[in-house]
Amino acid sequence: MFNEFSFQGEAFFKIDPRTKLLIFILCSFDALRESRTVYQSMLFIVMFALLINGRQFAYAMKMLVVYGVMCGIDLLVLYVALPEGVKLLLVGIRVFRMFLPVLMAFALMIKTTKVSEFLAAFEKMHFPEEITIPFSVMFRFFPTIGEEWDNIRNAMRFRGFDWNLKNLLTRPGLLFECTIVPLLSNTVVIADELSAASLCRGLGAKTGRSSMCEVRMGILDVALIGISLYLTIVSFSAY
Repeated sequence: MFNEFSFQGEAFFKIDPRTKLLIFILCSFDALRESRTVYQSMLFIVMFALLINGRQFAYAMKMLVVYGVMCGIDLLVLYVALPEGVKLLLVGIRVFRMFLPVLMAFALMIKTTKVSEFLAAFEKMHFPEEITIPFSVMFRFFPTIGEEWDNIRNAMRFRGFDWNLKNLLTRPGLLFECTIVPLLSNTVVIADELSAASLCRGLGAKTGRSSMCEVRMGILDVALIGISLYLTIVSFSAY
């Protein structure tokens, strides 16, 4: 689950980390207001193309299937006579569809950007340490939590008690207790260790840090920022 949000490969065409961050922010603004399906679909196509560019083929296809199913449910609600209770439940899926590009933009940042690249970009923007250090910790946090989740699942499986439909229906309280409690307790320890590791690597130093990563904005970055701004503006001014 958490392992999906970890760096997994280089992109075909390199995109500046600042561009990815700005796209994520603009997608978040788009999700705050329900825009027309055409603008949502255009934004989804942009994010899908960026994931393909980042070699995240499996994740991109998974999101494509999910989005297609949600659009089908939307048509079902509009053109098929259903009980009001069922329609209300299905309309709630539309809310999740609005946030799907945000999830894809976040995955794009985590999956296709190294921590050192983000730190180099933040230093170019002269961000304070109060932002750069928590950001570096966050980028290492999800893969580490994924490893802890797998360890907890393995320990439960050895004891004959795993996440499945039977246990979820018969013993939900015990199931959540055996997974959430150790995960939350380990989360505090992991956050402290990652913070200490970041400081040991010199993130808290008062002198300037050198970096082997070269980050710069190109024509592709300008085009992507322009497209994202355009979709945000037209989605907010559509009504």
